[in-house]
Amino acid sequence: MLSTRSSTQGSALIMLLSVMLIATHVTAVHAAEYGSDIRIKPLLETDRTVVGQTLDFSELSTAEVRAVRVVIPPNTETGWHVHDIHAFAYVLSGTVTVEFENHERRTYTAGDALAEAINTPHNGFNHGDEDAVIVMFAVGEPGAPLSRMLEQRPD
Repeated sequence: MLSTRSSTQGSALIMLLSVMLIATHVTAVHAAEYGSDIRIKPLLETDRTVVGQTLDFSELSTAEVRAVRVVIPPNTETGWHVHDIHAFAYVLSGTVTVEFENHERRTYTAGDALAEAINTPHNGFNHGDEDAVIVMFAVGEPGAPLSRMLEQRPD
């Protein structure tokens, strides 16, 4: 018999996998099940965040999955923040450059998918001339904030 914690963790993992199946990785075997008119393109398959952290859901006693659309206008930045929960992003349009606390910068453009850094300060910039539009899927404790803003750039 599964413990309540194991059962809850299993439920959280099933929710995450359901969302990720829709938004990210589907094998050719699954594509064949839909028929010849359906096209499936894998977007992300990873066990690590963009900064190399292992994805670990074992700390979740219960989970909630949320999806949000984020629009970053031209010449705008998100401000320094961290994600205390697991977040996965897909860039729909535009370009966003993310700077991490170690001064490393990475640029993501339309069609890029990523597992966001966890508890790692970062700031996103849109230096382009069109909106950067991102869909973000987040998994965490129910009611947990998607991000936590920092008062200043960490040094």
